[in-house]
Amino acid sequence: MHRLNRQIRFSINPFAQAPAGDNSYASKPCGSGLSFYLALWVELAAALDPDTGFVVNVSRIDQAVRRRAIPLFDEAIRQACAQGKSVMLADLSRLLRTAWPRIQSDFSRPRLTRLGLELNPYRTIQLNAEDSDVMIFSEKFEFAAMHQLWNTRFDDATNTELFGKCA
Repeated sequence: MHRLNRQIRFSINPFAQAPAGDNSYASKPCGSGLSFYLALWVELAAALDPDTGFVVNVSRIDQAVRRRAIPLFDEAIRQACAQGKSVMLADLSRLLRTAWPRIQSDFSRPRLTRLGLELNPYRTIQLNAEDSDVMIFSEKFEFAAMHQLWNTRFDDATNTELFGKCA
């Protein structure tokens, strides 16, 4: 069994018409002006096709996601913005759950095993086939320390003032 992961990037400007755009590497639909930039991560699993060596041609993944999933996100985001509402994580989770069977319906083989939505480079929500009742929220943090984090010659208050939360 092999797994193939594919990122499909798209942008939504809820205040402008969705341009088709030519740069699908950047996002498709591409952003116009200030847009919501999102990325869907799709993981498919299957034995390799003996004729092609592929799990599946990646262009089929792109087509399925652009036809079946992106319109869901586009409509929901546009509708929320038109009503002056936020699009919360719970809303995005529902959209992912709705998108799952729609994407899977385009594939008899392989099987959809993971679907994730990259909200920005540091935050992702994800569904896994093994535990589809659980929505996984992932957030990356960066930490770098180029100094000592505590000086025994200082009292607690001074250490906290100088070194902040790291102390």
